[in-house]
Amino acid sequence: MALVLTVRPEVQPPNATRRRERVRVPRAFADKPTKGEVPPPRATDWGDQMSVETQDVRGHMRAHSAAVAARVGRSLNLDLELDIHRPPRSVRAWWTDLPDVYVAKDPREQPHRIRVLARNGDRIELVGTWRGPLGTERLLRETLRVREDGSWTFDARAMGLRVHDEFEAIPNGDGTRLHIRSVITPAGALGRIVARLMGRRILRMLEKGWPTAAEICERDAP
Repeated sequence: MALVLTVRPEVQPPNATRRRERVRVPRAFADKPTKGEVPPPRATDWGDQMSVETQDVRGHMRAHSAAVAARVGRSLNLDLELDIHRPPRSVRAWWTDLPDVYVAKDPREQPHRIRVLARNGDRIELVGTWRGPLGTERLLRETLRVREDGSWTFDARAMGLRVHDEFEAIPNGDGTRLHIRSVITPAGALGRIVARLMGRRILRMLEKGWPTAAEICERDAP
């Protein structure tokens, strides 16, 4: 799913293992703390290098996780690969075979409710309900497209940012290597402000959120 820019505390799966990776990040949007906010640890704010954490899809399974973030022009790009012990068709079905109304059973899943608005050939217009801080909820309209080659995309717009997520399920032994590419592009003055203030947090949210989705997919995929 596309991204709603709400920072939530991380929920760890049971027995999850963690490792630290060094990811080279060309200079991109710099975080500037608001009044009263403690500045986050700085690597020159998206300077030459920053430290990120990755997490196995499940604590007891081997997960290949490689995250690379870079700024291309005015866009923020994230490439991520995750191993899921389900065949590609099951992974694809979990992400794209949406009923008219979907309600998540896992409290970590975002969005936790999805309502299909229209189906037009290879495109599905939908609205997702995302949990926010302090019990709040936010609605986000998205467009899902399933391509002829079996890959799929989600497109959305939030807080002045255009969010484009691409997914490719690649056979990997008896499972799937899921390649996810997220591109976030500011649209207008508001988007540039949001990207400048929240660029670092957006990257961390994506890097932590996709493995959680992959874990739920592995457990629940048909």
